[in-house]
This record gives sequence, C-alpha cells and structure tokens, in this order.
Amino acid sequence: MIAPAGGSRGLTTLVLLACLLVAGLCAPMLAPYDPDEIVDVAAARYLPPGSALFLFTLRDGRNLAVDSFVFRDDLLVYRRGGAEGSIPADAVGQRLPATRRFLLGTDNLGRDLLSRMLRGARVSLGVGLLAVALGIALGAGMGALCGYAGGFADAVLMRLVDILQSIPRFFLFVICAALFGPSALLLVLVLGATGWMGIARLTRGQALSIRHRSFVEAARALGGGAGSIVLRHLLPQCAAPLTVASALLAADTILAEASLSFLGIGIQPPTASWGNIIAGGRDSLLTAWWITAFPGLAIMATVLLLHAAGRWLTAPDSAGGAQTALLD
Repeated sequence: MIAPAGGSRGLTTLVLLACLLVAGLCAPMLAPYDPDEIVDVAAARYLPPGSALFLFTLRDGRNLAVDSFVFRDDLLVYRRGGAEGSIPADAVGQRLPATRRFLLGTDNLGRDLLSRMLRGARVSLGVGLLAVALGIALGAGMGALCGYAGGFADAVLMRLVDILQSIPRFFLFVICAALFGPSALLLVLVLGATGWMGIARLTRGQALSIRHRSFVEAARALGGGAGSIVLRHLLPQCAAPLTVASALLAADTILAEASLSFLGIGIQPPTASWGNIIAGGRDSLLTAWWITAFPGLAIMATVLLLHAAGRWLTAPDSAGGAQTALLD
C-alpha cells in the first residue's frame, strides 16, 4: 500500500509535537541548571547565546562568576565584564571552578535561559492541555446531549452557548484575577470554561446527524438510556472532528496563556512560562534580543505544529484522518 502524500509530513509534525511534550514533562531532568538560580547578577546578566563563565564558590558562601582567571602569588586575578579584579587566593573555596555554559544566553538576573524555557514549556503546555481537556469535556458532553435531546432543551442550551461565546475571555480573566489573584489553576479554569462553546457546536452538529441512525435506534429499543447512548454511541462517532478541534483549541489556548502571562496577569514570576520570559526581556530588545526571541520562536513553532496537525487530520487522504466535511 502506497503511503499518502501528506503522510510523512503529518508523522513528522506529530513526532515534533511529541518531542515538545517530552521536553515539558522531563524539564527537571533536561534543564542543565536550576531555572530560578541567580548565580552572580553582575557577571552573568544579559550574556549572549553560547557564553561561558567560571564559577567560584567563596568561603563566605558567595559566588564569584568570571570570564577568565589566573592565580598569581597569593591572589586570584580575574576578568569579568571587561574589568579586571583580584581577591586573596585563600578566600576561594576551590582552585578548580565550575564551568557554566549558557547555550541560549541569560536573562536580566543572570538565569540560564535554556533552563527557564524548558520549565516554561512544562508550565505553558501543561496549562494549555489541561484547559483543552476541560473544554473538550464540557463542550463534548453539552453538545452531545443537546444534539441527542433536540427540541426545546437544545434551543435553550444553544442560546446559552451564544451568550457565553459573546463574553471576551480576556476581560473575564482580568475580573477573576482581580477577585482571586492570578494563578495557574485560575488560568486553567477560565481558559477551559471559555473554550468549550465551539466544541459544543461541533459535537451537537455531529449528534444531530447520527441520532436517528439504525444503531442509535437499536440501542434505544434495547432500553439504553440517554447517558448510555451518548457515551457509547454518539461520542465515539465524534472522535475524528473532536481530535482536530482539540489541536486547534490547544494552539489558541497556549497563545492566550502566553498573552496573559506577558501582561503580568497570568503565570507569576519567578515561575517561568514562555509569556513571562518574553515580558522579562521587553525592556532590553535591542541589547538582549535572545530573551524574547527564543521563547517567541517556541510559541510560534508550537502553534504552527498544532495547526499543521489539524490540517493533516482534516485532509481526506491522510492515514486515519478525519474528513473535512465533518467540520462543516
């Protein structure tokens, strides 16, 4: 059997998405350093990608980060930030310093950007996926019940969906953050509770088209209740369009989380998320571009991959993909 033309691209997209998820889940193991560790602000802040420092631990517990050093008589002579300095050699706890390499550079506090981006991936993707899971559960359940019931209940619930869909989620989150304080849990609840209406409409349309089919009528004749028919017969038939909608909703939710965190009302520092990492570098765009560029590229790549996965799943010739007509 010949593989479909878009099959290899689709599989590549799914593999890259899986790598992003693994990077987020395994962030503590993959991060080279503690993402919240501030080693030596004076020497380590705003280091460009690929920089390296030598880190001495002094006997008084302080850290001394230097670009280069040499022991000369009873002194440690070092250079950092273009200036030369020295301290007594007996103030140094060890003669061989640790080497810190910053592949993606450092931020305004001298924290390793790669470590913070990996931790931020865990937070941003976690918030996005949990909010999508909540939205799918609410939307699929509500839509399937509306489509199966029909009549007055369907009309009332769909008008409720119209009303909720007209409320801007940004202003709703601002009000909730003012009342309860910004947090990851609040982000998940608000983004999930405001992202299910489109899912409900999609599921309702599917349920309306199959609720009078023979297998549903047979289940009803055998005494199956509404809940049983919805769970065992209607929702499985909606799996393909729901998978596509989930990918697109995840992209939208991750963008929403990053926007809220960038504005300072989402994930709060020192906890890293891609949005607040970008916010931390907005005052130094010209001198330390990497602080905003790399997390911005991570957000862009994630959203593009999710949209590419959605397009692949809707392609009629994709292996196991959903037909585009299911979304109409």
